[in-house]
Amino acid sequence: MGEWDNGAPTRLGPWTSQWPANTCTALWLWFPIGPTGIRTLLVFLPALVIYVLRVAQWHVGARQTLTRAETFQKYFLRKSTFLTLVFYAFSAWLYGEVYIWSRTSASKLGFTDLGRAHERLKLNERPLFLRFLFLVLAVVQTGFHLWHDYDSIDVPAIKPTKSGDDASAAVLARRAPNPRQILMTKLPSMIATSGTLSAASLLLGSIFYFVGPRNVIWDYYYSFSRYFISLSKTSRPTGLSPFMPLVFGFAAEGTLLVLLWQFVNRAFDLYIAQDPLKNDQPITTDSKDPNGTLLNGLKSKKDAVRVFCIILAGRCSMLIFCRQLLFGSLP
Repeated sequence: MGEWDNGAPTRLGPWTSQWPANTCTALWLWFPIGPTGIRTLLVFLPALVIYVLRVAQWHVGARQTLTRAETFQKYFLRKSTFLTLVFYAFSAWLYGEVYIWSRTSASKLGFTDLGRAHERLKLNERPLFLRFLFLVLAVVQTGFHLWHDYDSIDVPAIKPTKSGDDASAAVLARRAPNPRQILMTKLPSMIATSGTLSAASLLLGSIFYFVGPRNVIWDYYYSFSRYFISLSKTSRPTGLSPFMPLVFGFAAEGTLLVLLWQFVNRAFDLYIAQDPLKNDQPITTDSKDPNGTLLNGLKSKKDAVRVFCIILAGRCSMLIFCRQLLFGSLP
């Protein structure tokens, strides 16, 4: 990189030897094999964490509570609530670490601050504050996730239609347009939501940090850091100057992180609610006993399995038949 910075010829061959330094630098910023590709893979991990959360906790149908107080009492102390917070916090921490460690020295997000030549090595408070804001963002997103019940999957009902003289034939109406088209139409609202949550987290996190646990967090952070670097025995927080670049940096990265979360949640909702089909045929078609497979699924203790088997039964025009086998003759 040093050769490219001063405009000297590179060792990649004569076809790059005459390129200007800024062109070569821009090339490496977008070249997939190298630091850019590694950062892209690392940024994918926060999205994967939320995907795992959705797979583990999705359910069909809305919550059945009469009041918000009842909803809070019933769901707040559940294990799934704390797991949601843990997964979002871990995702935010991963994203924050990738962002901090990929910044240049000009961003002043290093672990330590050299200061002036005559000053002793100081611990940098700026990355600590930035990590704290990402944690607050995870808490805000968790509340938003639980309030809107993101784990709920809306599966459209079966709409029976007449097919010739057979009135009992039932087919599934087309669910919705292509999920990609829906994602594109929802993109502006997702961006607006992301910006709002990021701004709210920045405001709440900044107020809470300076009014509340700043000194406590700094003491633990400082004591832990002394095991790795030579620092004085005690120290006060070193400050966040310059503050505005840090604010704008979090506002932009926080918005992108929430947008990533929103995209994963929305995409999961759309794709998981699609027809359980393979080549426009029920997935049980390849089974040696399709009817028996459906019946076993309808008897399953898992809600998700039963729901998709009911959808398949409707797709195969067998819904009435399966009900009679399971529950007897219906009036």
